[in-house]
Amino acid sequence: MTDPKQERLRFLFDQALDLPRAKRAEFLEVACVGEPAMKARVEALLLAAEDERFLAAPTGPKPTATTAPLAEGPGTRIGPYKLLQQIGEGGFGVVFMAEQEMPVTRRVALKIIKLGMDTRQVVARFEQERQALALMDHANIARVIDAGATETGRPYFVMELVKGEPIVEYCDKHHLTIDERLALFEQVCLAVQHAHSKGIIHRDLKPSNILVGTQDGKPLAKIIDFGIAKATSAKLTDKTLFTEHQQVIGTLQYMSPEQAAGSLDIDTRTDVYALGIVLYELLTGSTPFDTATLRDAVYSEIQRIIREVEPPKPSTRLHQSAELLANIASRRRVEPKRLGTLVRGELDWIVMKALEKDRGRRYESAHGLGEDIRRYVAGEAVLAAPPSAGYRLRKLVARNRGVVVAGSMIALALLIGAVAFAWQARVARGERDEAERARTAEAEQRHVAEQQRALADRQTLEAQRQQGLAEANAAAEAKARKRAEAIKDFVTDALRSADPNSGGEQGITVAQAMQQAIELLDGGSFRDEPDVEANLRKLIADILHRNGRIADALPLAERALAMFTELAPNGSDELARALNQVATIRQDLGQLSEAEPLFERGLAMQRELRPGDHNDLATALNNLALVQAYQGKFVEAEKLFTESLEMKQRLRPGDNEDLAMGLNNLGAIRDQLGRGEEALTLYESSLAMYDRLFDSHPQLAMALYNVGQEYVSIGRLTGARELLDRALAMYRSLFASDHPDVARAISGAANARRNLGELAEAEALSVEALAMRQRLFPGDHPAVASELAMLTYIRVDRGELAEAAQTAEQLVAMRRRLHTTDHPELAKALDVLANAYREQARYAEAESLLAESLALQRRLHTGDHVDVARAMNRLAGTLVELQRVPEGEALSREAVAMFRRVLTEDHPALAAGMASLGLLLFNADRAAEGEPLLREALEMARRYWKVDHYDVAVALGNHARALHALGRTDEERAAFAESIAMHRRCAPTGSTTLAIALWRSGSARLADGDAAGALPELEEAVALAERMFAADSATGAKYRATLEACLGALKR
Repeated sequence: MTDPKQERLRFLFDQALDLPRAKRAEFLEVACVGEPAMKARVEALLLAAEDERFLAAPTGPKPTATTAPLAEGPGTRIGPYKLLQQIGEGGFGVVFMAEQEMPVTRRVALKIIKLGMDTRQVVARFEQERQALALMDHANIARVIDAGATETGRPYFVMELVKGEPIVEYCDKHHLTIDERLALFEQVCLAVQHAHSKGIIHRDLKPSNILVGTQDGKPLAKIIDFGIAKATSAKLTDKTLFTEHQQVIGTLQYMSPEQAAGSLDIDTRTDVYALGIVLYELLTGSTPFDTATLRDAVYSEIQRIIREVEPPKPSTRLHQSAELLANIASRRRVEPKRLGTLVRGELDWIVMKALEKDRGRRYESAHGLGEDIRRYVAGEAVLAAPPSAGYRLRKLVARNRGVVVAGSMIALALLIGAVAFAWQARVARGERDEAERARTAEAEQRHVAEQQRALADRQTLEAQRQQGLAEANAAAEAKARKRAEAIKDFVTDALRSADPNSGGEQGITVAQAMQQAIELLDGGSFRDEPDVEANLRKLIADILHRNGRIADALPLAERALAMFTELAPNGSDELARALNQVATIRQDLGQLSEAEPLFERGLAMQRELRPGDHNDLATALNNLALVQAYQGKFVEAEKLFTESLEMKQRLRPGDNEDLAMGLNNLGAIRDQLGRGEEALTLYESSLAMYDRLFDSHPQLAMALYNVGQEYVSIGRLTGARELLDRALAMYRSLFASDHPDVARAISGAANARRNLGELAEAEALSVEALAMRQRLFPGDHPAVASELAMLTYIRVDRGELAEAAQTAEQLVAMRRRLHTTDHPELAKALDVLANAYREQARYAEAESLLAESLALQRRLHTGDHVDVARAMNRLAGTLVELQRVPEGEALSREAVAMFRRVLTEDHPALAAGMASLGLLLFNADRAAEGEPLLREALEMARRYWKVDHYDVAVALGNHARALHALGRTDEERAAFAESIAMHRRCAPTGSTTLAIALWRSGSARLADGDAAGALPELEEAVALAERMFAADSATGAKYRATLEACLGALKR
C-alpha cells in the first residue's frame, strides 16, 4: 500500500521544484504549516536537486539525516546484476559497481534512483540521461548496456564500468607533458562532437565527468554523467523535464555566460565554453575564476563575474605565483620558464577563443576546437588568431630553430672574445707604466664614466625607439587583425548558411550575399591586403563549389591561386591548398587532364613542406589518386589511396571524417580492380564510421550511396534499394534545389530499381536525374554523359530500342566532344551505343563501333589489360552475329587467354569471358565444346561469390541451355530450377534476368514436349514482361508468342 506521507512528500517536492528559487521558501511556509519535519525533508530534497553529478565525489553538503535510507546495498540482486559496492552518489541517484552474471560475466556500473526520490521530475531526468547515453556510440563516451526497474518500481540503468581518474588528476598524477595533455583533450573534443552530432548537449562538462584510464597502454578518456544533458533536435524522453527561467543547471566553475544568465537558449557552444575551462585547467592547474571566490559570492555576483569579467590568459595565470609555477611545471615535466613560453601565444589564443563571452565568437563546434589543438600539435598555424606577419615569423623561427640558435651562439662568442681582448689590453698597459698608474686610472675612470653615461643614454634612446616600434607594430598588427577578422566574420556569416556541410541551406538570399561579397572584392577594397583578398576569394569559391555552382567558382579560385603564387612563388601552405582547390573544381567540371598536373604540383609542394605525416599531405595524396582513378589509372591510384589512408590512420586513429573518406575511396578503387570483398568491407567500415559521426550529413549520404551501389554489384538488391533511397532522401533534405549529389543519388536509386526489374520507375528517376544534370551543367559534361548511359541501359531493358539508340547516339556525340584524344569513357560510350544497335539487329553498325572501341583500348593500354580483353569479347560476339564465326571464335579465345594472364583465378571478368566463348560455341551448334566452358564459368562464379548472386543464377541458366542441347534433361531441369530459385532470392519482386530464365526454361520444356510443365513458367515470364517492358517491346512479343505456342500445343 502507498504511504500517504511519502505521496505528500513527492507532491510538495514536485510543486516546489517547478517554482523559481525565490518563491520556494514562501510556498513551503504556507504548505507545511505545523509540519516542520515535512518541510525539512522537502528542503533536503531541493538541496539535493541542485546536485546533478554522476560517478563523481559530492562537491556540496552530504545528504542530511532526513534523506530516505537506501533499500539496496552490497549483495542485493537487481535482475541479473549483483551489487558489489557503492562507487558514486549524486543528488538523485546512487551508483554501484555490480557484477553481471548472465548472459556474460562482467563488472558494470549500475545507477538507481534513491529511495523516496522517484518523483516525476527526477524520473524524467533519470530517463533523459539513460536515453542520451543510449543514443551515442563512441569509444570516448560511457556506453549503456541495459535498463530496467527494481521490484519496487524504481528505474535503473546499467553502463560499462569506467575505471579511471578525473582528467586533471590523471594528467597531474602521471606527469603528462603539455602535448600529451593536448592529445588527451583532443579525444574529449571528438567525443563531445559525437554527442552534438546525435543532438545531445552535455551542459556539465568538467574534469570529474571526464575519466581517464588506460587501454593498450595508452590513456583513454571517457565522458560520463549526461544527467542534465539537453536535446537539440530530438526528444530524449516523452516525459517532461521542466527548467524554469532563472533556474540554473550546471557547475559554477565550468558554467558558460549564457548558463549563468539562466537562458533557455543553450546550444553546443555552451559545451565548447566548458571544454575551454577544462583546457585552461589542464594547462595551468586552476580554473579561470577562483573556486573560493565563486563559492563565497552571492549569486548575482557570480553571474556578473561569469558574464562580464575577463579571465586572465593561461600564461598570465601561470606567472601569478613563482612557487605555484614551479609545482605546476614539475607536473608537466618542463622547466617553469619554458612552461610559460609554451602556453603564451597560440595556446592562449585557443583557450581565450573557447572562453569568449559572446558565443558567436567562440569555436562553432567541439570539432573546431579539437582541430585547432591538432594544428597546434602538428606545428601548423591555428585558426584562433589571424596569421599576421609576426605570427608567421615565429612559425619560421620554430621550424628553423637550429639556424636561429646557431646564429645567436656565434654572436655571443664574438661578444665574449671582444670583452676578453679589452681586459687583456688594459692589464698589459698597467704593467708597462706602473709609475703613471694612478693618473692613468683616474683618467680612465673618468673616460669610462663618460662612456657609461653615453652608453646609458644610447640604451635609453634605443629602448624608447624599440618600445615605439613595438607599440607601432602591435598597433598595426591589432588593426590588421581587427580588420581581417571583421572581413572574415562578415563573409563567413554571410555565406555560412550556404554551406550544407555546416548545417546550412541553399537560397536566393545566400546567392545575393555571395554576389555582394564578390563585388566588394572586385571593387578593390582590399587592394593593399592581397593575402586577405586571396583567402576571401578562396572561401567564396569553396561555398559556390559546395552548392553546385562549379563554373562560377572557377574564376574566383583561379584568381586566388594567382595571388597566392605572387605572394609566395616558391611555395606555401596557402599556395598548395589553392592548387588543390582549382584542381578539384576542374575535375568536377570534367577537365581531368587539366586537373591532374595541378594535383601533382600540390602534392609535390606538400611533400616538400611536410616531410612527415600531415593531414594536408594525406589529402593531397587522396586527391591525386581520385583524378587518376577517374582516368582509369587504377593501379597508380590504389598506391596513393593506400598511402593516404595509412597516414590518416596514424594521424587520427579514432572516428573522424578524413578517415571515413579514406576508407570509402580505397574501397572504390579496390572495387574497380575487381576485389569486391575487400571493397565491401572498406565501404561498410566507412559507412559505420559516418553513421557514428553524423545523423544527417553529405558525407554520410555519400557513404550510404557507395555501399548501396556495391550492394547492387554483389546482388543484395533489396538492401541496395533501401540504402540508396535513404541516401537520396538525405541529399534532398540537405540541398533544397538542384545539386550534383542529389542528381547522382537519383541515378543510384534508378540503378537499384533497374536491377530489381522496376523498369518504369527506374526510367522516370533516370529522366529526372538527366534533367537536373542538364540544368546544373548546360552543354557537354561528364555527369550528363553518365546519365545518358544509364538511361540507355534502362531503355534497352524495357525494349524501347529506338529511344535507347537515340539516347546512346547523344551519349557518343557528347563524349567525342568532351574527349578530343583517346579516353576510356569514350570507349565505354561506343560500347553502349553498339549494344543498343545489336538489340535492333544493326550488327554491321555495332561491329564498326566495337572495332573502334577495341582500337582505342589498345592505344590506351599497351600490352595485356582487362579492358582490352573485354573489348575483344564484345566484338567477338558481334562477329558471330554477322556469321563470321571463325573470326569471332579466334578473338574470343584470345580474350580468355588475356583474362587469364591479367586477372586472379575466379575473377568475375574471367568467368564472363569463359561464358562468352562457351555461348559462342553453343550458338554455332557446337554445344559439346561449349558445355565444359560454361560449366567452368559456373564453378568460378560459385567460388567467387560464395552466396546467392545473379552472376551465379545467369551462369546456371547458360549451362542449362548447353545441357538441353546435349539431351541431358535431368541435369538441365535441375540447373534451370536452381537458376530460377536464385533469381527469386536475389530479387523477390522479379527482374529482367528472372523473366529470361523463366522463358528459356519454359521454351526448353516446350521443345521437349512438356507443354504442361512449360505453361506456368511462360505465363510468369509474360506477366513480368508486361510489368517491366514497354508495350511494343520485341522481347515481350517473343515471350507472348512462345506462350501462345504452348497453349496451342495443349489444345492439340
